[in-house]
Amino acid sequence: MCCEVCCVGNYKYQCPKCSIKYCSVACYKKHSSACQSKTTTIQEQTNKLEKDTERRKNGESVDAENDRIPDDRLQLLRSDDRLLVCLRNVHLRNLLSHLDRSSNPAEDILSLMMEPIFVEFVDNCLRVVKT
Repeated sequence: MCCEVCCVGNYKYQCPKCSIKYCSVACYKKHSSACQSKTTTIQEQTNKLEKDTERRKNGESVDAENDRIPDDRLQLLRSDDRLLVCLRNVHLRNLLSHLDRSSNPAEDILSLMMEPIFVEFVDNCLRVVKT
């Protein structure tokens, strides 16, 4: 069970806010600054997703081109250590499989945002593609 911050040491502690596992005070300090802004980011994303879902229900178009991620950025997801650690979690893989088969993915994503492991996965994906 490796630390989800440095991926070097074995984790001994868990963040009380987001449940990420870390091995040392140094890793906690590194993580805690990002964890503080995580709530705002998730709330902003949830609000946008809710608005887009409402627009779709009302038959309005949602500009997907602005949300498109270039292929070269997507390729970076394959090699990110923290993302790979998340994907070792069987529960997360089951959630993603369910989402992949969903007939209403936008609504399912809203409910999945209550799952800490899913939120961690999404945050790691966003961190990689936005850097």
